[in-house]
Amino acid sequence: MQPFLRPGDELFVRAFSSSTTLKIGDILLYRQTEHDNPVAHRLRCIRRLSAGPNYFGVAGDELPLAIEWIREDQLIGRLEMVKRGSRIFLEKDLRRRYFLFLFIRYGPSWMKRQVKMAGIRVLSWVQSFHLYRVLFRVYLASRVRINRMEEEGAFVFQAFIGSWKAGYVFLVVKPNQKENIKDLLVRAWVRGGGIATLLLGELIRTARQQGVRELCLTVESDNQAALRLYRSLGFQQAGEPSAPMAFLCKTLLEAENSPASGGLESALKTDHADRNQNDRTPCQHQ
Repeated sequence: MQPFLRPGDELFVRAFSSSTTLKIGDILLYRQTEHDNPVAHRLRCIRRLSAGPNYFGVAGDELPLAIEWIREDQLIGRLEMVKRGSRIFLEKDLRRRYFLFLFIRYGPSWMKRQVKMAGIRVLSWVQSFHLYRVLFRVYLASRVRINRMEEEGAFVFQAFIGSWKAGYVFLVVKPNQKENIKDLLVRAWVRGGGIATLLLGELIRTARQQGVRELCLTVESDNQAALRLYRSLGFQQAGEPSAPMAFLCKTLLEAENSPASGGLESALKTDHADRNQNDRTPCQHQ
C-alpha cells in the first residue's frame, strides 16, 4: 500500500458496516484466513452477489495484478489516515486513489489487456534466449538475499535485490494442511534468474527444520514452465493428469541427503550461481 507502513505508525481506521460505501482505490484493513493479523491492501474490484456475502478483490501497490479475494465478513475497516510522528499522509493518497478510480472505472479494458499481453510477449521472447538467462543469473548471483519472516503457523520467504522485493512464497505449517506451499510469485523481469529456486530452497530447508514430512502445492496444468521447475526440485504429480489444476507433492525424507537420491541437498549447499541452474519461470497468479 501507499504510504508504506512502518513500526510506530498511528492508523486512523473507519469501521466497516453494511452502510459503508467503498470505492475502487480505498485501502482496506482485513483479516486473512491463514492468520488473524490485520493486513492493509488496496481495493481493486468488487463482486456483488444476489445471494450470500459480497467479495472484494484487493492487492498491494507493488504487485497490483496479484489480486486476493476476501469476504465481506473479513473486513475490519477503511484506512483513512496514517500519522507518522508529526506528519499525516492523506492528500497524496487521496489523489492516488482518485486517479486509480478514474483509470479502472473509465479506462478501456481492451487497451489494458493489449498493452499487458504485448509486454508479456516481448519479455518472454527475451527470456527465451539461453545467453540472456546465463548472464542474468551471474549478475543476480551475489545480489539476491532471502529474508524469512515467521508468522502464526506460517513462514514468509521474500527475495530482495538490494531494497527491491523481487518475489515471495508462503509455507504453512499448520496440522492437517494439505497444500502447504502457497503463492509462489517472482516479478516478470527477473524470471529466469534463479530466484524461484532460491526461495524454494530456503522453504525446503525450513520445512525440514520444522518437521514437515511432505510438501504439496497446486499449479495450473498448462503452466509447463512451473511444472518443470517443481519437478526439477523433486516434486511428483498426484491425482489426475488431465485435471485443470495439478497437485504436486514432495516427500521430505533423510534418504534425500544421499547423492544418489537426486534430491536438492547437494544443490542447497552450493552458492547461488550453482543453485540457479535449476530455475524455471514460476507459477503466475492472475
